[in-house]
Amino acid sequence: MKKSILNLLVVLVFIGLSSVGCQSSKETNVESINSEFVQTPASAGKRKEFKQFDGSRFKENIPWLGDKVIVVYEKQVLGAGGHYGKAPNEAEVKQRLSKYYGEDRIVLDVESWRMRTKQLIDPLAETHAKWYGDVLRWAHEVLPGTDVGYFGIPSIPYHPLNAPDRFMADYQQELEYLKPVLEASDSLYPSFYIYYDNPTLLTYVWGAQLYQAKAHGKPVYPFLWHRGPGSNFKNEILPDYLIQQLCSFVRSNADGFVWWSISWEKWGDAAWYDDASECFN
Repeated sequence: MKKSILNLLVVLVFIGLSSVGCQSSKETNVESINSEFVQTPASAGKRKEFKQFDGSRFKENIPWLGDKVIVVYEKQVLGAGGHYGKAPNEAEVKQRLSKYYGEDRIVLDVESWRMRTKQLIDPLAETHAKWYGDVLRWAHEVLPGTDVGYFGIPSIPYHPLNAPDRFMADYQQELEYLKPVLEASDSLYPSFYIYYDNPTLLTYVWGAQLYQAKAHGKPVYPFLWHRGPGSNFKNEILPDYLIQQLCSFVRSNADGFVWWSISWEKWGDAAWYDDASECFN
């Protein structure tokens, strides 16, 4: 699918669909989005290879979750402490990232530089977006040949799509600020973490988020997790049908995925692995 068509679809998703208020209309639009996925499922034309990456933090020997990928967390990029409103130091960032020289791929996870606060554009969003771009540029300078992108960008559009009158304008402003970052990234890694048990709405949100990422013509590898963060699931293992839905959607529509786990998690019996079999086959 050509970029101009993708941009048109983004307009439809983030402007035209923003006025949709009823569930039946959402279902209709999901069907339309998915029909486009069937025609061109990859971000930049015909997909060559579906790539599976393992970004988990399990310490035990575990079954295959994908090829190992390095997730570089905020402390490893910017140093200890909080970094909201704090500009990055070029020399320090380059020194920290230089240890990954020669790696094929890294994913940067910097979350202090908020773009939205309580779903409204953060007062420092434009500055934060600039800093994301600075760090990305410095990473490319010290890591030539390494594929670099950010975890969680573009962010989850659940609230803007669910309450467009309140939040859509701020989300669109966030995307505008982040456009240079999205364009400069080698790959995009949106979060598909599941916060709520609503299969129809999940498909709607994933579809909109994936199309926003695809508009930039970069490979898209969503981060997946078998636990559900937030107040609904409280980091518990997700129901089997949601894990199955997640893998089915990503297999059909994305370029691959990164499977994640939290630092304290142990493998255990990991019954969820069978539920996620479509991801790993």
